[in-house]
Amino acid sequence: MAFSLAVQRLIDIGYPEDFQNLTYKAGFVVRNAWYDKRLGNLLKTDEHWNILTAFHGFRKLDKKEIRQQYPNKHVSLEETRIFVLNTVFNLSEGVLLASMVDYFDNHEEAYQKLANGTGYNKKGTRQIILYSTIFDDCRSAFEYINEVDGFKRTICSNLSEYIARDDRAVQMMKMLSQHGKKLFLLTNSPWLYTMALMTHVMGPNWQDLFDVVIVNGCKPRWFLQDIAFKEVDRITGKEKVGNHLGPLRKGDVYCRGCATDFIRQMGLAGKDILYVGDHIFGDVLK
Repeated sequence: MAFSLAVQRLIDIGYPEDFQNLTYKAGFVVRNAWYDKRLGNLLKTDEHWNILTAFHGFRKLDKKEIRQQYPNKHVSLEETRIFVLNTVFNLSEGVLLASMVDYFDNHEEAYQKLANGTGYNKKGTRQIILYSTIFDDCRSAFEYINEVDGFKRTICSNLSEYIARDDRAVQMMKMLSQHGKKLFLLTNSPWLYTMALMTHVMGPNWQDLFDVVIVNGCKPRWFLQDIAFKEVDRITGKEKVGNHLGPLRKGDVYCRGCATDFIRQMGLAGKDILYVGDHIFGDVLK
């Protein structure tokens, strides 16, 4: 669904109408693949950043092509040209990036590759489409659909199609609680969306499993800046006026805040906390 919505967004901002024929190729991209914003390639590397596999669009590059574009078959993660597809959400993004490159590669009658290999020239115009521009527009499209209500409404209207349930999640939370662990939920999502998904996954009493619930957390900023907590109205999902003072109470819902204040209020040190997430590098380490 995210792929289709992002494609429509790209069409809305000026990309070709026949982008609507692009189809999602499940399993093509794996987490931690790299996208080279300069050359438009998807890369899979080992732990030393040596390139194992490379694709331009959906075409696999042979060893000679890889060596021509990447001397010694190596590229540094520290280069700004590299974007790492860390999250599950990035998988759709990676497939769309490959689809866009594949589209332009296969429409040679309208688009000519630039001599330096960084993009295309639309024939008969002065319009240059760089791979870095393709990346920026693709990123913006996914950010846009993630912010508009339609994306979340579609998921909430058919949760069983988009969200998997696993009864072991509740069992694990109960086991941790029984062994004296304090549990907290921290998400960047708004309250009403969070409530719908968590109720589907863990049942109507899911909040009993958590000592603290924080929504609209604005990670990674939550770990970096000192921002006050606010309370959230559980019925309307709206933030209450003013900052929250006092302890974080079980059963209430909070938003914003920061790691520093959370650690202080919980009476913990940083190493006392185990953070589990789908994007630990981006949320915490980076």
